Amino acid sequence: MLLQNITNTRRHVPTTTKVKRRSAKAKTPRTRKQATTVHSLPTEVLAEIFVAATFSSEESRLEAPDILSQVSSRWRAIVLDTSILWTFIVVTFPFAAKQIARAKAALLRSKNRPIDVHIDVRDPEWTWELDEDQHPVGSFDMVEIMEWLGASHHRWRSLTVFTDNWEPMQTFLSYSTMFSSLPALETLSLNRCNAYAGLPGSISDSVVPTELFNGNAHLPKLRHVVLSGVHIDYSCSGFMDLISLDLRHQSHGVSPSPQELRRILGSSPDLASLSLVALSPSCSRRLEEHDEVPIVMSHLKELTLGWWNVEDAAESLGVFLIPAVEKLSLEDIGSSLLSPLENPSFNDFPTHDSTRILSVLAGKNEGCRNPVPSSSPSTAFGSSSLRPDGKTSGFPSSLRTLSINGVHLDQSTFSEFLPRLTRLEELELKSVDNRLISALRIQPPIVDQHPTASDPGLEPSLRTLKLWLSSGGFREAARALYEIKLRHPSLRIVNMVNLVLPEMASDRPV
Repeated sequence: MLLQNITNTRRHVPTTTKVKRRSAKAKTPRTRKQATTVHSLPTEVLAEIFVAATFSSEESRLEAPDILSQVSSRWRAIVLDTSILWTFIVVTFPFAAKQIARAKAALLRSKNRPIDVHIDVRDPEWTWELDEDQHPVGSFDMVEIMEWLGASHHRWRSLTVFTDNWEPMQTFLSYSTMFSSLPALETLSLNRCNAYAGLPGSISDSVVPTELFNGNAHLPKLRHVVLSGVHIDYSCSGFMDLISLDLRHQSHGVSPSPQELRRILGSSPDLASLSLVALSPSCSRRLEEHDEVPIVMSHLKELTLGWWNVEDAAESLGVFLIPAVEKLSLEDIGSSLLSPLENPSFNDFPTHDSTRILSVLAGKNEGCRNPVPSSSPSTAFGSSSLRPDGKTSGFPSSLRTLSINGVHLDQSTFSEFLPRLTRLEELELKSVDNRLISALRIQPPIVDQHPTASDPGLEPSLRTLKLWLSSGGFREAARALYEIKLRHPSLRIVNMVNLVLPEMASDRPV
């Protein structure tokens, strides 16, 4: 909108206004020109306006400089001379000569400023039914890009790469070994967009993981890292002092081992956001009895955990403690992808019991070491748990948002688990058995604003309940929601699917 308003500026003044001005001039002579337009603003002011318009959105960062430069010769001169306007370098598929020329020109016009690089070589028409070698983008295309882009690596402030297939990403990783120092890099996001890369039984396309940036590179400003489906050597990643870390879809042989994960987390004490999704650490690289006690991540506020295999997720969880986490997302990837909500052709939920994950979060188990049997809820969730370091731990009392996607839990387990989250404000249930909704209502009504300690009902702190229900059990779910609403009239229930709920003011449930 800001860019549109600027480029729509006109010098035209309505005729009636001109007549009035001539009449006023006859009565009161003017000593200076009163009419002012954006074109008469000083160059420095115009440059600041152009910067504000350009950085109003990511789309504007790419389009605004070209649009503004076409308004007038003066504007073009200002735009070309304002180097910060040209700090967004974009290369996308399909490749066009005009696009590449624009990117190369931006490299020159940005002068010595830090730049944000975005490479997206995904094909919108690509399907996973085809062999990867049939993809229109291959190794040669990435080599061509890096030949003219690589020389600017010392100026990269952020680097984002998206690929469909393994070959161009591996080519980029191999090319990156030429860069041993990236002094300006703050954000790194490498994404091979294959959600099935970490599927149990899948084999890495690369025999030996690549040393990213030649291994243990100089990355003094790097704070945010996303690695999805890429094959790097985590033993020499050079990651430290991170604020956010997102690792996902790693097959056996390229997933970080618990020891490597421990090393990275131990080097990032101020980490605030952590995502570990579909990792597959090798069984030969699991934690040993003599390993150190878990790392306390005292600044971690957000944790996302997704798994194909419960044991793999439990192994990763054994590395750290999360006493201050406020937002927790749990997803059984196999269950969520094969649920009727995501794939209507599947009528039954897989029955992967994920009680083990909650048990590890509560501190009862140490990753995969000597697990305490969790056959009964009372065994899985003690009010406190003694860890090997002698400290007690449990579900973090700071937790405010919980998202559960495809996680299989029985009613009794869930009923005991939920009331322990005493500060929970938002609960989201997606691709879960609808009977979990019934578990929410197996509580006595809250008759006042201060329930007693013996009241196991939903915590009064809960404000929002988001539901993504499966295809079966709608009637039972609606009845349960009706009763929940009666007990908690202030609770906001967000229906994320087309489930017709009964009128809450009705005298009886459906």
